[in-house]
Amino acid sequence: MSDQTEDIELQTDGPDLPAPKASEQFPALKDTEAGQAEEVAVRSADGSDGLRFVKIFTVDRLGVTEDDPCHEANKANVLQEAIQRGLHPRGKARFDGATEHAPTPEPGRRAFVHSDLRYSVDTVPASVDHTPSETTTPRDAVEDTTATTASKRSATRRRG
Repeated sequence: MSDQTEDIELQTDGPDLPAPKASEQFPALKDTEAGQAEEVAVRSADGSDGLRFVKIFTVDRLGVTEDDPCHEANKANVLQEAIQRGLHPRGKARFDGATEHAPTPEPGRRAFVHSDLRYSVDTVPASVDHTPSETTTPRDAVEDTTATTASKRSATRRRG
């Protein structure tokens, strides 16, 4: 095998387009609250409310209440999805309510009832997060505390 290397020029398959500006890929880099809200909206599949990331779960039943056991797991999943989408959650995810759908069946057909469960959490786009250690993780939700993972680690070190 030879130690010689070849200079390889990579060719693109498409037209020569300029690279997008960082502020186009990451609107939060515009350094405005509107830019941050725009980035949260772009990264949220189910919508957003300013800097609040929104996630909607559809379940095949009616009558989901505030104290339903499904909320704990759903809230942890909201945090996980926000993180996967490049957003850093701050604080607890909350259940914002349910919309029930009980359509009238057509003759000879069965109607499927379901509920849309809406959750949201305050976020900071990761591209402008200057304190990522303040990110609320799914583990934080499961442990049912608002303490950040970093503060838990330091508390564990002090005890152990």
